[in-house]
Amino acid sequence: MTKNKKLEEVIAQKRIKLFEFSCPKSGSLSIETATGDCYVAIDTNLTPEQELVCTAHEVGHCVLGAFYNRHSPFNVVSKLESRANHWAINALIPENELVKAFERAITEIWELAEFFGVTENFMIQVCIYYGYYHKA
Repeated sequence: MTKNKKLEEVIAQKRIKLFEFSCPKSGSLSIETATGDCYVAIDTNLTPEQELVCTAHEVGHCVLGAFYNRHSPFNVVSKLESRANHWAINALIPENELVKAFERAITEIWELAEFFGVTENFMIQVCIYYGYYHKA
């Protein structure tokens, strides 16, 4: 099963509505309505790798209910973003699949990104998350 299909299954199961939209500053966004419906907008000018990463991140917000609430004094934007990023990492590249890539001698960030169909920046986040990459 491909990564896109896994993501598509979650989108279908959670009934998340996807839209193409012009949002060049952020690349994507997600909202939850008062009735609990989730909508994800993806910028129309993204590469396939960017689109996959952005979609997974926004779906993470929907699945976890990690949305900003401007009326709440307890909102920590970085915490909500981190939770969505971690969900995206686990959804797109489980650690066992990353280890299998290492075993096939795919170890450079650009090679891993190409192998998994994600951006290099996301691949760095993945490797940091699983403890296989340390910033200098």
